[in-house]
Amino acid sequence: PATERAEFDRRIAGVLPEGFAAVVPDAKQRLLDKPLNVATRKASQIALESLTAALPEMIGGSADLTHSNLTRVPAVDSDFTPDYSGRYVSYGVR
Repeated sequence: PATERAEFDRRIAGVLPEGFAAVVPDAKQRLLDKPLNVATRKASQIALESLTAALPEMIGGSADLTHSNLTRVPAVDSDFTPDYSGRYVSYGVR
């Protein structure tokens, strides 16, 4: 369909999604408004949640410490599948 083609062309051209320019400033403002005292890995997860929700071409992954290093976020919470719909790569045991 035309919408899928337009999305494909956008990604190939390296054009960020509409509204993406506001994602990082908005996330920073939320943290300034309500500072968090969290571990670095939790802060990373918070950043990943904002970025992956707004950037559908962004994928992630981790080895066996996925749940410890907090790299699996809702927007990418599916492994790669035969139809390539997943956005998370499980690298296996280190």
